[in-house]
Amino acid sequence: MSTAQFEGGYIPWRETRIKKIVSVMGEGFFKDATGLELGCGYGHTGRELIDRFNCKMTFADGRPTHPAGFAKINPDQELMLLDQDKPW
Repeated sequence: MSTAQFEGGYIPWRETRIKKIVSVMGEGFFKDATGLELGCGYGHTGRELIDRFNCKMTFADGRPTHPAGFAKINPDQELMLLDQDKPW
């Protein structure tokens, strides 16, 4: 997977987003916590929380194009594909 699609504004935006979430909730909130990332795309945010705080994450997304990219970033995690346009 090429990282070119994440160049430009995405990486700083993601880093700012994570920094804001952690500043609001506090680092202690995430230590060994369990979390759910809905609309996770490739799971960048959840991966950061796993790596920084040893969180246990559940990931879900609705786009059938995301599992391959998700698996490259999160080979040790499972992605729930929840297509809201079809019955579960």
